[in-house]
Amino acid sequence: MNQEMLYTIEQDAKRLEKTLRELGVFINHNYFRAVKGSHPFIHDPSGLGIFERRFFFKFYYLVFTTDQLIILDTVYFEEPIDDHVTKINYSDLEEFALKRYISNDYIQFNYGNKAYYFYTKYASWVYTILGETTYSMNYTLLKERNFMGLIK
Repeated sequence: MNQEMLYTIEQDAKRLEKTLRELGVFINHNYFRAVKGSHPFIHDPSGLGIFERRFFFKFYYLVFTTDQLIILDTVYFEEPIDDHVTKINYSDLEEFALKRYISNDYIQFNYGNKAYYFYTKYASWVYTILGETTYSMNYTLLKERNFMGLIK
C-alpha cells in the first residue's frame, strides 16, 4: 500500500528540487506551489478562501524555465512521472496574466483552447505574519521578473 508522507513546506521544496534536477531543469527560484481552480467567481465567490477550506483543492507546482512552463502534479512521486508533468512552450501560451480577485492572486492563461487558473496566497497578510517560505520567496522573485517575461 502506497502512503503519502507529510512534509514541511521546506522539505517539500527540497524534494521538488531533487525531482526537477532529475528532469534536467535548472533551478533558480523559478518555481512555486499553487492551487488549480476554475474561474475566480466559481472557485471562491467570496474571495475569502471559504471554499478552499471546505473542499479539497489540488496543489500543483508551476516551474518557469527559459522557454517552458512546467506544471507538475503534486502526486508526481507516483510512477511514471511523465503522467504527472505537463510542459508548455511559452509560445503556445495565450493571454498569460497575473490577476487579483479580492485577496487572492491568480495566474490565468489559455492553452489548447482551455483556460487555466492557478491561485496563490503569497501576497496575503497570512504570509506577512508567518514569514517567507521557499515558495513565497520564489513567487515574489518570479513576479518581479514578470514570470520570465510572460507578462508584458
